[in-house]
Amino acid sequence: MKKRKVITAATGLFILMGIGVYLIWNPLFLEGMKSRYQLWQAGVQPFQSSPGAKGLRVGQCDVNNCQCVLLIHGLGDDPTTWRRILMRANEWLKPGTEVAYAVDLASVSDVKQPESLVSKQMARKLIDWVRTEVDCKKWLVVGNSFGGSVAAWAAIQWPEGIRRLMLVSSSGLKEISKSMPKDIDPRNWTGGDVQALKNFQKRAYFKPRELPEAVWQAAAARIAESPAGKILDANDRLGESLDTHLGALKIPTIVFWGKADGIIDPKFARQFGSAISGATIREVPECGHLPQKECPVPLMAAIRDLLGAGAF
Repeated sequence: MKKRKVITAATGLFILMGIGVYLIWNPLFLEGMKSRYQLWQAGVQPFQSSPGAKGLRVGQCDVNNCQCVLLIHGLGDDPTTWRRILMRANEWLKPGTEVAYAVDLASVSDVKQPESLVSKQMARKLIDWVRTEVDCKKWLVVGNSFGGSVAAWAAIQWPEGIRRLMLVSSSGLKEISKSMPKDIDPRNWTGGDVQALKNFQKRAYFKPRELPEAVWQAAAARIAESPAGKILDANDRLGESLDTHLGALKIPTIVFWGKADGIIDPKFARQFGSAISGATIREVPECGHLPQKECPVPLMAAIRDLLGAGAF
């Protein structure tokens, strides 16, 4: 009996040591666990359609009286990029009548099929998912960076369902594609280029974050393994720009941009704004390329304004 207890204790110790080593070498795993716990506490739940999209969901509503928000992330990112606004959904969603979905773009694309990586096709896949799997007829779509391009294409292709649009530091214009700095282009990253990721952060944030080197390395490796480079290639080869299509948008639209965005120049906010009839431009000081992370309060206010902008 005593020998068995010793063996059991030793086994438990080895398991704990293994977990400890795993967390040391995978710091993003621990951060992810913390993030999921915080989201759960705030009432944010994962969703997954089969087949179809997956991501995060918050809010409840009556199917006959429901307005929905679709949040679309950018390249190298995932639905948790919206964590700070999802956790404060009570500040911009009306309980009982409004629901928000943060979708994972990886779930509506296939790296083995380059045409599925094109923003216009991703938008079509999202529309198909929404129309078949979600009991909601009226949508506000919010897209950040590459997700902005997907959001715009979705609004162009489904005007009867998408009633409001917000482009957050959006890509999609021909000139934007040509202006990407080479030092942050994921197609040039090899083996988890930590310096490239640090360069990206310096350009993306008004106040770049200080992170342990192990986190930098883990994050760079994750992005290097992501389909970001393949998505850019597919859109360059097979995609089309939004330049000649934005005039088709006739819905209330906010073009939201951080004035400190060093990834996509804020000058493009005015180009989007002038191309979309009736669009409002909101430029936020001391805010970079990822407002949902760096300046969520004005972003939440803008979403609330669109949700309440007259008859939906």
